[in-house]
Amino acid sequence: MGQTSRTESKKSATSSFVSPLRSDFIPRRDYVGGDIFDREIELLWPKVWQTACRVEELKKVGDFVRYDIANESFLIVRTGSDTYRAFYNVCPHRGRRLKTESHGNVESGIVCGFHAWSWDRHGTLRSIPLREDWDECATFVDSELNLIAPQVGLWGGWIWINMDPNAPPLIEYLSPAAEKLKNFELENTRLLWHKSLHFPVNWKVVLEAFIEGYHTNGTHPQLLKYGKMAWPGPIEQGLHTTHTSEIHGLPPGMDARQHTYEMMVELNKTLLCQYLDPCISAAKRLLTELPPGMPSEEVYGAFWKFHKEEMEATGAKWPENLQQSDLWSTAWHIFPNTSILPTIDGGLVYRMRPDGMSNDKCILDMWALARFAPGKEPSPPHEIYPTLESFKGQNPFLEQDFRNLLAVQVGMQSRAWAGGRPNPHQETTVVNFHKNLRRYLNLTD
Repeated sequence: MGQTSRTESKKSATSSFVSPLRSDFIPRRDYVGGDIFDREIELLWPKVWQTACRVEELKKVGDFVRYDIANESFLIVRTGSDTYRAFYNVCPHRGRRLKTESHGNVESGIVCGFHAWSWDRHGTLRSIPLREDWDECATFVDSELNLIAPQVGLWGGWIWINMDPNAPPLIEYLSPAAEKLKNFELENTRLLWHKSLHFPVNWKVVLEAFIEGYHTNGTHPQLLKYGKMAWPGPIEQGLHTTHTSEIHGLPPGMDARQHTYEMMVELNKTLLCQYLDPCISAAKRLLTELPPGMPSEEVYGAFWKFHKEEMEATGAKWPENLQQSDLWSTAWHIFPNTSILPTIDGGLVYRMRPDGMSNDKCILDMWALARFAPGKEPSPPHEIYPTLESFKGQNPFLEQDFRNLLAVQVGMQSRAWAGGRPNPHQETTVVNFHKNLRRYLNLTD
């Protein structure tokens, strides 16, 4: 039997006993089921749009970034002044990876290091040593030996890829998230820092920690001094999901000016992104330019005005169509493996992907985005951390999150754990993720 037949047999054999998914229950099988990883490889990753890299990572014509996920590898190439393509990173001759380095330039062409077959930067076959040896092989056609190119799309300053030639256009796939995020003008942000961490944890476990805020009470207790917090989201959402952040009442003795200032400073010092110098300068002005006891609505209105002034004073462009109501969604989960947390100053983006062919390892990619004056954009290196130990000291806030995930990975292997019991109001993003994942994996209740 062929691979397709084996897969079909596996689908029918497993879907019949899949436990129901509820708003307050995610069965253990969805995480540690024996065939889940195989299904993701065959039915998920080849069908979805994925963030591959930032446009700014490809500064010159011919620049490439290698993007790996599970058993696939791609070269994302800038082929012209404003054109981009992606190619499967595999030689059609003997299957060698064409590039093993993470980035570089192929303006002069792509050459396989095994037998020196070569292609131009557009993926068109250029030369085969001793090509005449195949002259008598009628089925050996040069035009069929061009590099295979998945679909490519651009949105939000990202280059996206999709292995499915019949996939819908990127902007259609991203709806309604793209429309909701449009006013943040993420395409006008640039990298503040870029880090990747090799994590001995399943990619879904890591993802879920970064698409809900309910964990804050236990994981980031330093924020509780700013008031009781909640992170509700709609019960029913589409392919991409979101939630908001609410603070119920100010702590005794703390007015809205002090509350805003101290919380922004806390996040600035521990997260090292999202809330940057313009934000801190604006928050400081609340203390010096507004009277004590000013109503919260007026304080926040002044903060918005001050923030715009402080950002423009740096020469950076304020997102001209951004409204205070746009900040309702504090995090967007772009199915399946990207989390976007936009802010006025920029944002933070996460991507989780299987690390090779292991269900118990992933790569967590983190991009901190910021707004800069033209010509003042930095070029931060891509920092790669092979272990959690090597990441220590890099980001106090995120390291609080990381401490949980190893324990979750180990704990969910216990026979005593039947499955997740998500908060049906504050972890709706997690439940909706699994609903959509089940549809892609052909798993039914």
